[in-house]
Amino acid sequence: MRRLAWLGLWSVCAEAQAAVPPNLADFQGSWRVARMVGASDVGTKDDFRKLLGTRVEWSAYAVKDADGTCRIVHPAVSFLTTDALQHDLWGGQTVAGLDLPKTEIAKTFGPTTPVFDDGGKGCARAVMLSPNRLLLMFANGYLYLLERSL
Repeated sequence: MRRLAWLGLWSVCAEAQAAVPPNLADFQGSWRVARMVGASDVGTKDDFRKLLGTRVEWSAYAVKDADGTCRIVHPAVSFLTTDALQHDLWGGQTVAGLDLPKTEIAKTFGPTTPVFDDGGKGCARAVMLSPNRLLLMFANGYLYLLERSL
């Protein structure tokens, strides 16, 4: 009986730990564009395959990717509603329509979702799926899965 109670407590703690929003430092590091998982309804440019395998270097001061280098002004992790995320940030791409496992979608997205905000520059607004996976929309209108490079 004690073992079952301990397992139940461990499960609750693990879920609470998973619910902790990412902090700014979690986004920093080297990332690789792994695959395209969605697209804006407002129009996409270029072939999405062009960015696959490219690197994104994320520091406390700038994000450098295939679109160039963007200086980060006043970064924050802010919470967006699902509607704002889908329409304002992703240009009509729905959360349910992402090419991701349904369990990952359910774990990451709720009534509000933590999003990295680069301080109004519009070059780096990302959603962290896990410490080693994040979503980022590029200027070409495609939403990509990025995986941390070790």
